Amino acid sequence: MKTRITKIIATCFLFVSVITCIFNIATIKQGYEVNRIKTDQRVVMLTFDDGPTTDDLDILNILKSENIHATFFMTGVNLAKYKTDQNVKVVVDRIIKEGHTIGNHTYNHNEYIHNEKKLIEEIQKTNQLIENAYVENNVSILKKEIPVRLSYLQYFKGIDFVEKQVGIKYLVRGYLGTDYNEEITGKNKIINQYMSHLSPGKIFVCHTRSYAKVWLPKLITNLKEKSYSFAAFRDDAGQMDSYKKYGKLVF
Repeated sequence: MKTRITKIIATCFLFVSVITCIFNIATIKQGYEVNRIKTDQRVVMLTFDDGPTTDDLDILNILKSENIHATFFMTGVNLAKYKTDQNVKVVVDRIIKEGHTIGNHTYNHNEYIHNEKKLIEEIQKTNQLIENAYVENNVSILKKEIPVRLSYLQYFKGIDFVEKQVGIKYLVRGYLGTDYNEEITGKNKIINQYMSHLSPGKIFVCHTRSYAKVWLPKLITNLKEKSYSFAAFRDDAGQMDSYKKYGKLVF
């Protein structure tokens, strides 16, 4: 009887091990999916999702005063106002002229699991809008160089198919706190969330919200007090704050 129970337990253990192995293989992170800079140096990347809106103006003013460059992951539905809304144009033009990077945050900021075709259409549509904005500012850019961050940092098996169809070079993730809840989370908790997850090469996921002007200056001060510098999402290693000065992008 004991032998039979032992065999059953062993079989169950083997089954669980095989399933776990299959799951891990199925969800292995691809080379284009990045979560941090591989480095031992004290450096972070600041990124801001959901713009462009006039809330970006305060963020830009803070970054300019601190001489920091960031990446702004824009939704197509907001960026599409570039030609018709002067406020949006001012924001986007400043982002480009002041040396920041524009990333693709899909068009409608939806969930796309089981709808890869829609996701492909939205990434391509938003990439075109991003390229148009750069051209308006006399800056050339290759669509394949535009970093992509999916809404809600979602990841599913079909992403590999999307990557091949669109040619995504970087699918950017990072540490996501709850700064998007603004006053509900509160200044101190937002700052503590980021600081408690701080490590060399970290990518911080922040959001274009009016409340950013409340907590962002203090976060930057805290990071500088710990001797952290700030890397930008630039492929040109010759630029002073390019991430390539510190290491490659990895998951």
